[in-house]
Amino acid sequence: MTATVTAADLAAAEVELTSDEQDLVQVLVAAAAAQQTTVRICGGWVRDKALGRVTKDVDVALDNCSGATFAERVVEALAKGLEGGDGRGAALAASSTVGLIAANPEQSKHLETATMRICGVEVDFVNLRSESYADAGDSRIPTMAFGTPQEDAARRDFTLNALFFNVHTRRIEDFTGRGWEDLRAGLLRTPLEPRVTLLDDPLRALRGVRFASRYGFALDPGFAEACLLPEVRAALLAKVSRERVGKEVWGALATSPAGAARAVDELRRLQLASATFRGVGAAELAGAARAPDGGAVPLDTVYAADADDTGGPWLLSARCCAALAAGEAQTAAGPLPTRDATLAALACALLPLAEPGCEALDRKRRPTPLPQAVCKEGLKLPGRTATDARRVLDAAPQLAKLATRLAAGETGADLRRAAGLVLFDVQELWRCALRVARARSVAFEAANFADASAVSPADAAVANAERDFGALETALAGPTLDLDRIWATLQPHYDGNALAEALDVPKGPLIGGLMAAQREWQLAQPAGDKDACLAYLRSRVEDLRQTHGQGRRGGKSKKARR
Repeated sequence: MTATVTAADLAAAEVELTSDEQDLVQVLVAAAAAQQTTVRICGGWVRDKALGRVTKDVDVALDNCSGATFAERVVEALAKGLEGGDGRGAALAASSTVGLIAANPEQSKHLETATMRICGVEVDFVNLRSESYADAGDSRIPTMAFGTPQEDAARRDFTLNALFFNVHTRRIEDFTGRGWEDLRAGLLRTPLEPRVTLLDDPLRALRGVRFASRYGFALDPGFAEACLLPEVRAALLAKVSRERVGKEVWGALATSPAGAARAVDELRRLQLASATFRGVGAAELAGAARAPDGGAVPLDTVYAADADDTGGPWLLSARCCAALAAGEAQTAAGPLPTRDATLAALACALLPLAEPGCEALDRKRRPTPLPQAVCKEGLKLPGRTATDARRVLDAAPQLAKLATRLAAGETGADLRRAAGLVLFDVQELWRCALRVARARSVAFEAANFADASAVSPADAAVANAERDFGALETALAGPTLDLDRIWATLQPHYDGNALAEALDVPKGPLIGGLMAAQREWQLAQPAGDKDACLAYLRSRVEDLRQTHGQGRRGGKSKKARR
């Protein structure tokens, strides 16, 4: 899709519609005729069209009926056919289904939404809303009613998201009187007093961070001040589902490395980091997070109700994300795939929580590394994402040690074995983990930061890290170490059954130890043959037997004999 807003004055602003959008508007106008409904497209579509951005999602606001009712009228209008009589309308009607997303005011999801796909566009239908509160101090759960465009616009998150596109006049409407001005200025300002807007839906604090990181918008000072209110942080924890929190966080981190760095820094400045990155549901938190100076901060302090998020571990998070962005601006390796880049930013944000012993304990005191618990329970990200974040964070310090060894001139068998074991663990995410390791090395040196969290791509520390970690990436993928995809290509000389037979050892833990020893030997001796490998493993049997507590083949282990 393309869009053009050609005039500085709103009254003269014109929105150029694509052919799909032309068809959509025609259907909406036809569906509105029966009850003289005024139909307006609202929110992000209007904003993005004005900014010249591509968008496929459309929110439609209705003045005199519910979204579900109007969606059924749309199906009827499609069945009558689009103008031109080519039969597409009937086909579209037959393939259109209406879905309903229920309102959930307790989680600040106030409107029932009807959703369907029309003319290749995903469309959500809601009625214009007006809200009143029985108790403005506690529950903040509103009583909903049909509203005017002015009332609806006032209840939206930001003025620049409160612009409407009237499908009948095909003009942009600004019922807050400031939306167009703020959009042109790139300012995120709330239609109402910021505290009211944030307590209406506390997720708007995180939405502001996402819009700021994605579009480069500035946060209105009044909005930023309201985010600092303890009652806003408390409401974010109490009223908003963690799925909604996770969606906003992932969206903010997925913008770009620089956008992700800004997002994490804004969360820190707005005192929202500890409310965002937390192991929700854990019976107990154990261990301590890392501070910027390398010290330890107990997790009880990190997550205290009155915690100061501007310093401590969250400052280190911001520094690591800033270092990641600075490194990406300098690297010769090219950008990571989108998911890996987002995962790298997430890992950098959680880096201070990746300290040994930093864990979330369930009611049976079973531990989960805290970064993984934050992803899985605190942000409700997919299980694979939570596991991948842990794998990346586990690999980063090991890769940093490898970079130091390589920079010191080491290239032999021991280095290849150590590097191969790391890649077997992190597998296809090794380049992602390498970027995190590079950022970590810069972030751990406070002297690299001229102010609280910013680091310049031109800084010597960034250049030095790019040199050392770039050399490691080249060595891992190239002939020096030749380990790219080693986890998929290395075939063991012997399987477990063959080892048990050749070495006369019982199946069980000892075989696992021998298989691991075989892998290490093959990594260190890529040209070694099977006989040499077997001789090495035979020399290790007794040591491994002591480690794994197994007797000889057909006998009993020491533990069993006792």
